[in-house]
Amino acid sequence: MGRLQMGMWNGFQPEFWQKYESPLLGGIEASQFPCEDNLPEISRFCQMRGLRFGVHTPILAQSFYSLPRVSAKDRGERKEALERIGREAQLAARYGADYILFHFPFPSVFPSVQEPAYLAGMPAFERYESREIEPGFLRDCGERLLDAIAEIQLRTGQRIVLEYDFFGDEWELFDELFGRYPDVGLVADLQRLDVHRRVFPEFDPYRWLEQTLPHLYVVHHSNTRFEDGKWHRHLPVLPEHDAAPDYGDAFAYMRFIAESRPEVHVTFEHNPALVSREELQRCYESVHALCG
Repeated sequence: MGRLQMGMWNGFQPEFWQKYESPLLGGIEASQFPCEDNLPEISRFCQMRGLRFGVHTPILAQSFYSLPRVSAKDRGERKEALERIGREAQLAARYGADYILFHFPFPSVFPSVQEPAYLAGMPAFERYESREIEPGFLRDCGERLLDAIAEIQLRTGQRIVLEYDFFGDEWELFDELFGRYPDVGLVADLQRLDVHRRVFPEFDPYRWLEQTLPHLYVVHHSNTRFEDGKWHRHLPVLPEHDAAPDYGDAFAYMRFIAESRPEVHVTFEHNPALVSREELQRCYESVHALCG
């Protein structure tokens, strides 16, 4: 089986690890380090404990959360995004990260068929509507991006993975692109899959997973709950929630993935403070049982 990893969203915090650790965890995925000095700290910590760590961009904290605009309509912004990927990959490589993660597409693209009741509860973030981009635009962006990433990986020695984001109506895009660039790993976010399923009713998460399973390197494991017209996201995944209509199907997705790819790495990208310590341990144990 692959590693089970703790997610950290404000750089490396040893006290956070101590509070929510488990013998089942073999790594950390961290983001937005307060300064570069925090990177050798996580590197030493993991080396001493036999752990590995990955990085979710942005690698360094900024005044606001931003991702490289790899699918921006403006060519200059796309060029700037590739330059940033190169800089951040070099920094991650300097401190021995197993991988660094970026989103694709970003800005994301909303499919043409939408469910208004669920759409109204979506958080605000940078995105396009399908009608705003030309046919084939995302495919062209993806080809150029993965070609550049393949070169950056060779140059820096740093593994780069891409987390799927909303991709309009282009169902086959990820399987085609990652099939041509097998050295670039894919990340599936299970809470996003469930939002995708409900907000865009023509999307079939199992069909998409079946296509992309061979390319998965990391899974982000967390759940959703839709209540009173609002999305509650990044919730710890308890197996019994799959039977509750207001919760997402994250555990079922994880089971589907584990049947074919038990070696995939799994990041618990949730807020562990939302459940008891016993429930949190059950979150870890349930995935360990599926993948083990």
